[in-house]
Amino acid sequence: MLDASQKPKQVAESQLLPGQRFQNKGLCLRSWFLDPEEQGDIVVALYPYDGIHPDDLSFKKGEKMKVLEEQGEWWKAKSLSTKREGFIPSNYVAKVNTLETEE
Repeated sequence: MLDASQKPKQVAESQLLPGQRFQNKGLCLRSWFLDPEEQGDIVVALYPYDGIHPDDLSFKKGEKMKVLEEQGEWWKAKSLSTKREGFIPSNYVAKVNTLETEE
């Protein structure tokens, strides 16, 4: 616990732009408790994809994957359900909690 002498300095209202609010998020402990498999960019499949090449990762619509590398339009990813790795077409997926995934 922090005592009063260790509290972070508050941002002065005059430093904020119109419409902005200061939010003190404190220490981010959430990442310490996450499964390492789920850290990083998580995407969800918008469409099903059947891999053509041996290095492709096939997936079903709605499947969640962790992006390991972004290489142009083809990303290397790992399925959170099957634990398999391979390349996926980036236009078939959307990052979780984005407008694209909120259908």
